Amino acid sequence: MKIVFAASEMTPLCKTGGLADVVGALPPVLASKGHEIHVMLPGYGSIDREAWGFNARSDRQGIYLGQTVTALTMSSAEYRGVQVHLLENADFFSRQGLYGDENGDYGDNDMRFIFYSRATVEAMKKLGIRPDIVHGHDWQAGLVMTYLATLYRQDPFFADTRTLFTVHNLGYQGIFSFGAFTLTGLSVSEFHWQKMEYYGNVSLLKGGLVYADALSTVSRTYAREVATPAGGLGLDGVFYERKDSLHGIVNGIDTDMWDPSGDPKIPATYSYDDLSGKKTCRTALLEKAGLNAKAGDMVIGIVSRLDDQKGFDIIESAIDQIVSLGVRLIVLGTGTLRHHEAMTALQERYPDSISVFLRFDEGLAHLIYAGSDAFLMPSRYEPCGLGQLIAMRYGTLPIVRSTGGLADTVVDLTQDPRTGNGFAFTDYSPGTLADAVERAVDSFGKKGRSRWTNAMRRAMLGDYSWTAAAAKYIDLYESIRNHRKDGLPENRDRR
Repeated sequence: MKIVFAASEMTPLCKTGGLADVVGALPPVLASKGHEIHVMLPGYGSIDREAWGFNARSDRQGIYLGQTVTALTMSSAEYRGVQVHLLENADFFSRQGLYGDENGDYGDNDMRFIFYSRATVEAMKKLGIRPDIVHGHDWQAGLVMTYLATLYRQDPFFADTRTLFTVHNLGYQGIFSFGAFTLTGLSVSEFHWQKMEYYGNVSLLKGGLVYADALSTVSRTYAREVATPAGGLGLDGVFYERKDSLHGIVNGIDTDMWDPSGDPKIPATYSYDDLSGKKTCRTALLEKAGLNAKAGDMVIGIVSRLDDQKGFDIIESAIDQIVSLGVRLIVLGTGTLRHHEAMTALQERYPDSISVFLRFDEGLAHLIYAGSDAFLMPSRYEPCGLGQLIAMRYGTLPIVRSTGGLADTVVDLTQDPRTGNGFAFTDYSPGTLADAVERAVDSFGKKGRSRWTNAMRRAMLGDYSWTAAAAKYIDLYESIRNHRKDGLPENRDRR
């Protein structure tokens, strides 16, 4: 198949979150299976074109933004068997930030990603890429789905093209004023509550949800949650209407990068057969954190964005109970100022129990995954989650709230000693979080800890690679090619 990914981030070229990890990992796996894969990215100024071997094209073309024609140029490079195309426009993408800077989101993000979406469609034509599947990701590419189903619906170039739209995090919906809609070039009939209108504004993500041939989210449970009032964040009705076309596929991780048996970023490697190196990593982590702990004191790690979605409000409320259990808590990440200040204050209150690193530090992240006994991830909601997958790969048992991808991947050890690979709780509250940590501490402290060690090994044996997820995406792509959203036979006129 010929598959085009439309996405606003891709590791290692440009990243703010998990979307980049998906787009950096899934396309190369698909390419290794013999598929022709292209990725369309905004041409951000932060991308080092020389280092990655991008070759600029000399031709220019005009992209309509309302009645204004805006210039598009392109540059291309190969990355792990994938053709990556940067859609260039200096006015929109020459800045260092992807979506904003220290002052917040850029005020013209509507124009930037309307341009990107229409440029994606035009670039496919210019480059002669006739895709079987266009796979769009999150609100920044939602309009690509809309364009292919409306303005370009009669274009014979896309006669055999089908679309899949993946929502990675519904918390970001691309909502703008009606003025943004006038720049899309779409008929005003699309500004309707059953289409792109959202409480008087326009939602670019909603356009993707309405018009894609099929939808997916990054876990099975999250696919169910978004179709409910509690999880749909105002779009549950759209998801419910599309429930027969909605699929959940759990993300994978880069198992070459995250491999305790060969990780160059940790002081000692270890494996399922020989766990001895984990003790060395634990000692090194405690030294790095400036903490002391006996063998029976549980070390809990957190690598996360510091905000309410990730559960920091209930962590801070439950911290007295958690510290009273004798644990050592090591936190790495950045986030909102409120949580920076709160976690710093807690470190000052409990200097012998808590160590906080308010920064991005890849080496320390690897050490926390390897050196911790448990990994805390009490998210309010979590579409998929990668932290728990990485932690389990390193034999570090996750303590999670059972939501989204966390519910799909973590089995509570106290509920099922035979298959358990972590600890889970359901109610989003400080008390249930503290109870889950207490159950983990109790299991960790059992004499001999054979149950804990067995759970570590089960966790390490899990298949967290992209190979399994890629096979599911390939099946979904094939299904989309054979069954359109509206149920029309393949030989039916697309009008």
